[in-house]
Amino acid sequence: MGTKSLPENDGVGQGAIRAALLVVGAAILMLFAVFVWPTKYRYDHMHVTTGDTSAVMPVRIDRFTGRAEELVPAISKSGGGWTTLGDSAGKKR
Repeated sequence: MGTKSLPENDGVGQGAIRAALLVVGAAILMLFAVFVWPTKYRYDHMHVTTGDTSAVMPVRIDRFTGRAEELVPAISKSGGGWTTLGDSAGKKR
């Protein structure tokens, strides 16, 4: 059982392959940074208690302006969707 050796290469083209891999890797990292992290919003939750009822409401906070919004169910009077919370940091006084 002998060991097989790879054919010797004179190095022509290996630099180009490494450069191409470097460019592709950098492009993947840049795409990840732009589209995946960080996102515009940071998601959290808050506990809301009204009388005997308690609920956990999803909240999203804009990382750039600090504006906070809660997700209101569609069965509410306002029709549902993301609504601005009180005096968020993004509002001007």
